[in-house]
Amino acid sequence: MKKIVFTLLFIFGISALSFAQLKNKNGEKILPEAGEFSIGVDAVPFINYLGNFFNGTIGNSTSWSFVDNVSQSVLAKYMIDEKSAYRVGLRIGFVHNSVTNNLVQKDGDPAKYVQDKASQSDMNVVLMAGKEFRRGKGRLQGYYGAEAHVAFGTSNVNFTYGNSFETAYPTPLTTSWSASRGNAPTPTGMTTQSSRPLSQGFGTIFGFGARAFAGVEYFILPKLSFGGEFGWGLGILSMGKGKMTTESWTGTETKSTSIETIGASQFGIDTDNFNGRLALQFYF
Repeated sequence: MKKIVFTLLFIFGISALSFAQLKNKNGEKILPEAGEFSIGVDAVPFINYLGNFFNGTIGNSTSWSFVDNVSQSVLAKYMIDEKSAYRVGLRIGFVHNSVTNNLVQKDGDPAKYVQDKASQSDMNVVLMAGKEFRRGKGRLQGYYGAEAHVAFGTSNVNFTYGNSFETAYPTPLTTSWSASRGNAPTPTGMTTQSSRPLSQGFGTIFGFGARAFAGVEYFILPKLSFGGEFGWGLGILSMGKGKMTTESWTGTETKSTSIETIGASQFGIDTDNFNGRLALQFYF
């Protein structure tokens, strides 16, 4: 009996020592250390893949996805020490002359088609910076902290048409477009129009946000964790005035007219990711 008790105590002591050192059986350290970097990716596609794998669903797929509270921003960390880290995020997105084409019947010859076109240009810049503090001695690590976000964006759309304004065709057959900031223009049909857009410049957006966050990470492998995070914060968004230019037929010539569109602003305080965030965090 004494031998059994001694053996169990010996095994427990070795396990506890191994856990305290937080190394795997190969001697690799499990938790992040001072000077290491980290990149986070969305864990949901991997969870879906495994779920489909075990339930026999065909067509399993997975991918690396952006993860953070600002869409399509890359989140990275730098470990100051084992208990704290700087967090930074960045998104720099440019879309120049992304073209959407649509065919419409030619005026005077409906058996033929001409092409209407919408070209879009967008720019989005997001910068994030903050600091997190960590707690825990085992594989399960809790963290909390605060960060600030600054965002800047522009969006413009230009239109060209296959059917021109003429005396014989003062209302040419034209594509009707649905256009909004940051989204490719979508054709919604074709109608005869006495006035149609040539360009639309959406107002410049400037935004600022500050948030507090808290979450947990569980280190399933050395330097690889699975975790979730919630946040609460405030956001201020300002959109400047835009400009819409249209063209129409005067009876003798085509006339262009420009009007100024109104700006807008928004302020809010709320839980910024109510459904939470699941992420795989890679440290190196």
